[in-house]
Amino acid sequence: MLQQTNMELEEKLNGQTSIKKTHKEECLIERKEIEGTPFTMIRQEIVENKPEWFIVMGNHRLTEPTTSEETQLEKLVNDYWKIVVNVIAIVIEKYNQTKTQEYEMAKKELAASMAMD
Repeated sequence: MLQQTNMELEEKLNGQTSIKKTHKEECLIERKEIEGTPFTMIRQEIVENKPEWFIVMGNHRLTEPTTSEETQLEKLVNDYWKIVVNVIAIVIEKYNQTKTQEYEMAKKELAASMAMD
């Protein structure tokens, strides 16, 4: 269902194209914002002349890789609800992470204030 993108995509890129070292190989990565959406189309070429395309939101992959950009755009239209469910799962995951961090911080602050008394 929901998959994290590869490590080389977790770093936000300011440019459209980047070359990253991955698994002792060079990997060409191209990012294209999908207008009117919070999504980005990624083209990565690990094996020369065999690009893979997929859609991400942040550092989360929303679609499985295919060999063409057009196929990914079709998935965005035809598999819209799958993508919406994945986005909801991402939002819930981020919300839970935030709440857990807030809880841990409050617990530490309470322990520190009790130690001072």
